[in-house]
Amino acid sequence: MPAIKKMLHVISLSLLGFTLAVGLIAAAFSLMVTNREVIKSWPADAGIYPKISDQLLSLVQRGDEEGGQGEESLEESLDNSALNQDGLNSAIKTVYTPVYWQSKYEQFINAFYDWLDGTQPQLEFEIAFNDKTDQLARALESELAEQLARYPACPASLSPDDFDPLKANCLPTGLSAEQAASRFTRELTGSDSFLADAVITPDDINLDQEFEDTAPSAFAGLGSLPWILSAVVLIFALISVVTDKSWLHGLRKVGQTLFSVGLVSWIGFFLGNRLAASFDLRPPEGESNVDPDAFNDIAQPLARAVLDDFTRIGMWAALFVVILGVLVWLAAFIWHKTHHHNEAEAIAKKAMAGSPSAKQPKLPPPIKPGDSASQDKP
Repeated sequence: MPAIKKMLHVISLSLLGFTLAVGLIAAAFSLMVTNREVIKSWPADAGIYPKISDQLLSLVQRGDEEGGQGEESLEESLDNSALNQDGLNSAIKTVYTPVYWQSKYEQFINAFYDWLDGTQPQLEFEIAFNDKTDQLARALESELAEQLARYPACPASLSPDDFDPLKANCLPTGLSAEQAASRFTRELTGSDSFLADAVITPDDINLDQEFEDTAPSAFAGLGSLPWILSAVVLIFALISVVTDKSWLHGLRKVGQTLFSVGLVSWIGFFLGNRLAASFDLRPPEGESNVDPDAFNDIAQPLARAVLDDFTRIGMWAALFVVILGVLVWLAAFIWHKTHHHNEAEAIAKKAMAGSPSAKQPKLPPPIKPGDSASQDKP
């Protein structure tokens, strides 16, 4: 029986350490994913909102490549023209500001989490990017007019009807810069413009039906995962205490396990947090339509922000376990000193009182002075 008890103690203590180590990783992930405010903070922490407008022309160019069937892309057209792309990007950024992109992203996150936590029975949202089409047209028209005004005059043989600002290097006679710019920007507000269909709904993200059916319940389970892991850790801790030679000794071992596993986990999360700044995310192999600049400016910083939040939450969770381990060990130590010290003193006094050697030794009778003097004579 003692051998079985000892074996059960070793197994429970080992499972306690293993569950605690794995649980810290799972708890950090759960606390991060189930908190919508953390998810909202990623693009801002990564600093990608100002960079989206910089990559907007490139993203539009990628879309043209997918459906252009060999036609010249927007990026190639701009490169071959005399237009200044930096000026066009600056005009776009005055309309599509970082606050604008943040509002659209948070609108999507709020709708998604309202559905996951049961606030909304279905996933419903409509994120429109054509709400500033007129402002974009005016900003680009002003920038184009300013740039086209610096173009030299074209030969008289070139008709104004054939003028394309993306291909021309001169301005035809009879066509003003304002007219040419207005003609180009009208295409942005037309019914066949790519901005006319720039609206995202749940149908556009093509969620699997099985995912839609199970996602809310899975989200609820993920939210309760830290509590489930805490209950499992508590069970293993109680078994470790009960199966030890004394409950105080078992509490000390549990405290030491909590402290050691928490400390090692904290060091691991700390190192991961330091490595997050240099984390190198590479684009998927074989994906030729991934723009390297957009990937490096948007996907790379976003991945680092996610890893930074995950390791930072893990550090706080591990620190909590370290402190809990110290408190458990100190509680057992103080209890032992407070209660067993007095008990030990009482046992010692009782043992001394019952021991023959503890009795007062009997002294010999005193010697009379006369007897002492007679004994001193030779």
